[in-house]
Amino acid sequence: MYCECKQILQADDEAFNIMAIENLLECFKMECDSVYNGQGVLDFLNQDAIKKCQNEHQIYKLIILDNQMPDLSGIEVAIKIR
Repeated sequence: MYCECKQILQADDEAFNIMAIENLLECFKMECDSVYNGQGVLDFLNQDAIKKCQNEHQIYKLIILDNQMPDLSGIEVAIKIR
């Protein structure tokens, strides 16, 4: 079975950029979870690891990171994820 949870996570500290990516994805009939800092990405991934949905759950397939965020940059987040 296919998981119906959102498969894309984006992080950016600028609300306009968050909205722009969400609107772009909407054109392709896709949805994403959005957070405003690097720590939010790590928090979402920790929640995602224990999330249970109706179907077989899969973690995010794509994570979009802003490189210049105040707490953790996109590069720092990517290093922590790996």
